[in-house]
Amino acid sequence: MAGAEDGSGPGAGDGDEVAGPPGAGDGDEGKAGQGTGAGAGPSSDARVEAGGHPAAGEGAEARLGALRGRIVELDDELIRLVGSRRDLVLEVGRLKESLGMPVLDPAQEARVVRRAAERARELGVDEELARDVIWRIIASARATQEGRSSWGPPEPPFAAPPSDS
Repeated sequence: MAGAEDGSGPGAGDGDEVAGPPGAGDGDEGKAGQGTGAGAGPSSDARVEAGGHPAAGEGAEARLGALRGRIVELDDELIRLVGSRRDLVLEVGRLKESLGMPVLDPAQEARVVRRAAERARELGVDEELARDVIWRIIASARATQEGRSSWGPPEPPFAAPPSDS
């Protein structure tokens, strides 16, 4: 059987996060269309019967490539946004410290996470995912503020003093 199950064919093992409809890519490809020749893949009719989408040939492959390209663009944007947000949080911490305020404020952190979950719900995004992302950013900032993080540029190497021997 050709397809994702045996590691051949478009999209096989390429780490796509987007799942197809139920039955697509779950090993059912080609069962209805097998026996049409040695190593022959499923026909478009067999894909539809197996729960997949009819093949659109090069158009579908071009669309797949375009979708993957857009995912890369969004990943880059997300990474930049997470870094910018984290930098702002660290700046807030430095300002609070200079004002003699406690840097860590669990009540404020909880309000931020609740607000993110509310916004996610309003925008139709998974609330738990939003909470997880915000908590992870908060944890990263906390670790940096407490000197437990390796985020950012590497520190210069430690130079041991010369030995007296």
